[in-house]
Amino acid sequence: MLTDLLFYQPFPVFGEFYMTEDGTVQFLKQHVNWRSTWTQIIPGHFGGGNTTDLLFYDPRANTGEFWATDGIGGISLLKQHTNWRGSWTQIIPGNFGGDGRTDLLFYEAASGTGEFYTVEGSGDIRLLRQQTGWRNSWTNIIPGNFGGDGLTDLLFYDGTNGVGQFYAVQAGGRIAELALHTIVSITRV
Repeated sequence: MLTDLLFYQPFPVFGEFYMTEDGTVQFLKQHVNWRSTWTQIIPGHFGGGNTTDLLFYDPRANTGEFWATDGIGGISLLKQHTNWRGSWTQIIPGNFGGDGRTDLLFYEAASGTGEFYTVEGSGDIRLLRQQTGWRNSWTNIIPGNFGGDGLTDLLFYDGTNGVGQFYAVQAGGRIAELALHTIVSITRV
């Protein structure tokens, strides 16, 4: 099985692509002069082709850039978006629109806001739905197929309060709670 890896180092700034096969790692290509302010790099199928595409998010510049990869370490810009919020704390990839491309959930902890976007090819995005009134203490949002319908569902985890909530994502970015779990205490041996 082939798996490609991207290693990103902000200081000094560079990114390196590697390919793994049967436990061996092979260097593909190094890229220099990247931004040092990327805080999130999200993999997905955003419309570039048959290889994994990348979304680079820079909150200091309020910028998101979609890049296509070529399978041998090369990348090319699909689309740059400016005037994005600089306060997204998590960007979660998943199949929220049902079209086979990787869609995105942007979560802003300070306001308790989540925005579902569908990616429409070549890095263009369209708002599916904005959700407000969410907890502002989610420390992790984990995508998975918890509802069994093929769309990506979500586990919201609040590490401070020991709460986990499973939600099914329905077409158009609507969510429905599947289960709530609270961990009162954990005894370690």
